[in-house]
Amino acid sequence: MTVRPPLRSSNKIWIKQKGLELGFPWSSLIEIEDGADAVLLLFDQQLARFPNRIFEIDGERDTLMRVARELSEKTPGRQQLSP
Repeated sequence: MTVRPPLRSSNKIWIKQKGLELGFPWSSLIEIEDGADAVLLLFDQQLARFPNRIFEIDGERDTLMRVARELSEKTPGRQQLSP
């Protein structure tokens, strides 16, 4: 699985896996979970799981969580994130 670095101007996170590319809008992000073996992003009825093995550079995992929170908070019409 590869994750394109989310752009601050983007309204979605783009995920590419096995030739299939999916976009999840930040406005539908409900929860960010920092699991022991993966980062989980829950979007309405969809779950995006980012296993630790995909993060090749120190800090990438933390950056994904930070950017997800920032972009979801800046997206008009977004749902309230779970605490």
